[in-house]
Amino acid sequence: MTKFQKIWLGIFLAMFIVPEVLWSPVGNVTYGLFANRSPHFFRDNFFITSSNSNPLIFILLIQFIGSVLSIVSLIKKKSKNYFDITILLLLGIFSSLNFLVLYLVWATRHIGT
Repeated sequence: MTKFQKIWLGIFLAMFIVPEVLWSPVGNVTYGLFANRSPHFFRDNFFITSSNSNPLIFILLIQFIGSVLSIVSLIKKKSKNYFDITILLLLGIFSSLNFLVLYLVWATRHIGT
């Protein structure tokens, strides 16, 4: 993998990791779905209210694009070692979960108003 490819992979991974560390939108929605008590969230933040659904959709879209582009750049690498395959599988799971949360938030954005 060239230095240019490593830099872009780092940028794509940061597109997913930074919003998740700051606000954890995927964690909050997933935890809210499986929690016994509603409205209990993993971390309290301003994205939870229904009036902030558009910024939440934007952040989730950025995360989804970052995770998909990370998967594409790792597939282009064509490496067969276990570390890359494990990262690729984890990114696939996170990308699928992120897409599910993005769809759920988008589909239910006008219910709470």
